[in-house]
Amino acid sequence: MKKHFSDSEVTKVTDINMNYIQKFIETASEADIAWIEATFNKCRADVAARIQSDCPNMDAREVAKRADRQYFGTFRSKFAREFYPELFVVKKPCVKESSLMVAIKERRAALNAAT
Repeated sequence: MKKHFSDSEVTKVTDINMNYIQKFIETASEADIAWIEATFNKCRADVAARIQSDCPNMDAREVAKRADRQYFGTFRSKFAREFYPELFVVKKPCVKESSLMVAIKERRAALNAAT
C-alpha cells in the first residue's frame, strides 16, 4: 500500500474527498482497489444496518438512499488510516498540575532556598 500523490496534497483527513479518492484509484494497485471496494461495501452496509435499526419501518429504498449520503465519513477515516496513517499522530494528554500543588512546590522551594 503506497501513497499515490504527494504528501503536500493531504495534511488532514478532511482534505480527502470523493474526487481525491477517485484520482487515487486511477493509479492504485489491485490490492489497494480490493481493499477500497471491501471497505466501501462494509461502511455502507454498517450505515444501512444502523439506519434500519433506528427506523425499522423505513423502506429499503429510503434506507439505501440515506446510507449513500452517510457512509463517506466513516469510509474516509478508514481510507486515511490505511493510506495516510501519519495523519493520526497520537497526541500526548496534557497533564495539568493543580494550582494548589504548584503553590505548595513554590513555597517549599522558597523555604529550601532560605535555609
